[in-house]
Amino acid sequence: MTLTKEEQLAIASGENVSVTVDGIRCVLVRAEVFERVRDLLSADDPRLAYPAILRAWDDGGDPADYEEYRDLA
Repeated sequence: MTLTKEEQLAIASGENVSVTVDGIRCVLVRAEVFERVRDLLSADDPRLAYPAILRAWDDGGDPADYEEYRDLA
């Protein structure tokens, strides 16, 4: 697979890149990002993933949503 220069720069700066492979939508992320997410999702205690989920919200996320889940962690 060959990435465009823009896609290479996005990956290098820690952004993800959407690609389609044989009709399957995929997202490329840096290996360390994938490993962190994989480890969080496979943890025995799913509450460990809450801080990561909160950080993953985009700028459109509502800070009030945090209050709903804060006490679950």
